[in-house]
Amino acid sequence: MLVGIVAVGVTGRWMLGPLDDAARNRRYPVQFTLMDFLTLVFLLQIPLGLVHSTMPYTQSWAIALLDVFGWTACSLIWWGSVRTLSRAGIHRPGQRILLAAVCIPVAYFGTFAVPLLVIALSIAWYAPQPYRSSGHIVSLVALLVLDICVLFLAGRYMRRSARRLADPPTQPHEPSASGAPEQR
Repeated sequence: MLVGIVAVGVTGRWMLGPLDDAARNRRYPVQFTLMDFLTLVFLLQIPLGLVHSTMPYTQSWAIALLDVFGWTACSLIWWGSVRTLSRAGIHRPGQRILLAAVCIPVAYFGTFAVPLLVIALSIAWYAPQPYRSSGHIVSLVALLVLDICVLFLAGRYMRRSARRLADPPTQPHEPSASGAPEQR
């Protein structure tokens, strides 16, 4: 259990740390765009679709509880990501949507999925023979590998985005004091 908590912390820091550092160092004002609110609508549909497609309607109390939990979790992740992206100075709509709708939610939910998938895999592996299914084991291994690959790709994109923020923007040549363009 402790190894899973440490793994989640290390992975989260590796993925989200550079954007957090950029937001802490740059401190641009927080601004919300229309695309940010469309990202929120997209993120809220994920728990709604998952809960309402898998739960039987006879358990309405469980559906309501999971809806509230999903809405709260997705709203907090969205608010934190948009705030961090604004403070870091990421204003390009395409990059902002990709980070807020895909990469940052993958970082949060994907890092928590790895220990859960490992636990599920170990339960499936050590289950008594009549209950052990090679299909379940193969599915869990495939999900674990897919989750790790998606986490790696999202982390690389977030680190690359933060590295671009650290590089000074290229400015056109400014004239020197004498009025002639400066040679570089």
